Amino acid sequence: MLSVRRLVPALAAMISTAACTTTGVGKVMPASDQAPMAIPISTQSATARVEFLRGLHDLDVERAVQAREHFDRALAADPNFALGHLYAAFAAPSLGGYRTHIDQAGLAITGASPAEQLWIRAERANADNDVNGQLALAQQLVQLTPSDPRAYGYLAGAQFNAGRREDARVSLDRGTQVDAGFAPGWILIGNSYLQTEPRDLVKAEDYVRRAVAISPNEPYTHDYMGDVYRAVNNLPQARSEYTRMIELDASRAGGYQQRGHVNSFLGNFAEARADYDRAVQLADPGTKPTFSVFHALVGVYAGDAAAAEAELDRIAASVDGMNIPNADGAKIFALSEEARIALHNRHLDVAQRAIDQLRPALRRQSEMGRSEAFKRANEAQINYWEGMLSARRGDFDTARKKAFDMMTQVASNQNPRKNEGAHELLGMADLLEGKYAAAEAHLAHANPDDVYVWYNRGLALEGAGRAAEAKEYFRRAAAWNFNNASAALVKRDAAAKAM
Repeated sequence: MLSVRRLVPALAAMISTAACTTTGVGKVMPASDQAPMAIPISTQSATARVEFLRGLHDLDVERAVQAREHFDRALAADPNFALGHLYAAFAAPSLGGYRTHIDQAGLAITGASPAEQLWIRAERANADNDVNGQLALAQQLVQLTPSDPRAYGYLAGAQFNAGRREDARVSLDRGTQVDAGFAPGWILIGNSYLQTEPRDLVKAEDYVRRAVAISPNEPYTHDYMGDVYRAVNNLPQARSEYTRMIELDASRAGGYQQRGHVNSFLGNFAEARADYDRAVQLADPGTKPTFSVFHALVGVYAGDAAAAEAELDRIAASVDGMNIPNADGAKIFALSEEARIALHNRHLDVAQRAIDQLRPALRRQSEMGRSEAFKRANEAQINYWEGMLSARRGDFDTARKKAFDMMTQVASNQNPRKNEGAHELLGMADLLEGKYAAAEAHLAHANPDDVYVWYNRGLALEGAGRAAEAKEYFRRAAAWNFNNASAALVKRDAAAKAM
């Protein structure tokens, strides 16, 4: 299964896949805690089938590198294996690889079963930012394969993308009813309550514990159990769960990365840096820059934003020489975090340099996306960052124009959430100009799961004289124990304001 840690916004991260063993051509039986494949596997190659199923198992338990190796072998045995290309896309280490496999799946679609065709068409719609089209096709997929928990997981991902959160949770619950022994299904629904509003930490813990009970010796279940403890602010126990991940498989970077986050929150900065260093050493080449970014964020927690900015700038510069498949994605992540930190701290020259580097990286990524909708979304991202810089400089008219340009650029995109970034920018311009009521109104339409939006909405409510409501958003931001630049920037101040 692809990582479901960020269920809503990812291209993938919404699939409950299955690990199975074959007992004859066309017949699939479940292995231990894994669900059977209800969707036919349209390949005549026994080798392709076996490698595909092995890849599914690795994807289920979040071993993406091994999954890619199995999917590559499956496709070497049958280059026209449509479902193989779909799952190779889900496991791809870069946007370019994802798009190549999606296109290949489309070319091979006529040889696929009706269910496989629906799934491929749905993901092609997702790749083109057609969330409404993806949702319609995902609903058809569930109707065609009502006994497959993976189909319900995929439908839930489409529903989250469309902002239909309650519907998504109904779909996830249905997936657990279809197969209560499928651990990834419990992870999906538990993580939804953990990471997305409206959150319910009691339900999240119950669901994740069921997954741990089913698969107690798989590191990924302890990963999510650690996340539960983080969410309820039991950081020592979270650290213990991530240490358990390391004990179960010391060759994987994830446990060290997660423990590094907890040590950052606890103020154990030397230990956090050591954990991130170990994660970088163990990570596959494509993810090394990501772990390095978290190492840089320790500087923000330690009160030295300028040091973090400088380290992020070095990481972005180093990516060009790494020869990794997702170079632009890695650079965009590092530069976006640097821009966020610099803007928040009014280091506007630093922010300008980061945004000047982001602009060409986003446009190169647009070419890899091979989609006009994707290109429009990235152009909107450029306007977002330029607008945020204008707002921090006090040029509110330009900031607002950039926000309206964003809305124009994505107007034709079939995505109900397409204007969330523009509303955040409009809210920031109003907030910085002292128009608190207007700021709160716009931020109410921004990303409801973003800790930085929560914090700024609290500031807007505070400025509007709505102190009790403001404290609720400050409490929410202070308690958010999941790591990125936004959390690092606001947690301490939010905690003080929540008192």
